[in-house]
Amino acid sequence: MNPRLMRLQGDFSRLQDLEARSSMVKIEQMVGAPPEKYELTLLCRSIIRLENHQPVYANQHRLSIILGKDYPRISPEFKMLTPIWHPNIHETEGWICMGHEGVDRRGYSPSMGLDDLVIRVIQIIIYENYSK
Repeated sequence: MNPRLMRLQGDFSRLQDLEARSSMVKIEQMVGAPPEKYELTLLCRSIIRLENHQPVYANQHRLSIILGKDYPRISPEFKMLTPIWHPNIHETEGWICMGHEGVDRRGYSPSMGLDDLVIRVIQIIIYENYSK
């Protein structure tokens, strides 16, 4: 098996382990063997919009992950499929900015596992980790 396929298989195993030990992550869909695309439900409270300058919350959020042909050298694409109101998430497109530290200035390093990155996304949407 080539190194990329081994990495994809390892990420899949770690993501399954994260789902098993966390009440916040549910794998909904996968494409590929091993998977290169995922849709997850994240079960955590986050702001989805403002109404009259007051936050409106939801407890379920859909996340798309695409592990492109250059993954893990290049960061996965993370996109929220449900509305989130957050400075690191594009308002209409849902793309997530992972921060400015790291290799590609988005807070990503090839040594990071997909499970760690999903935890980072959760930390972003619950306002534990964000960049201005």
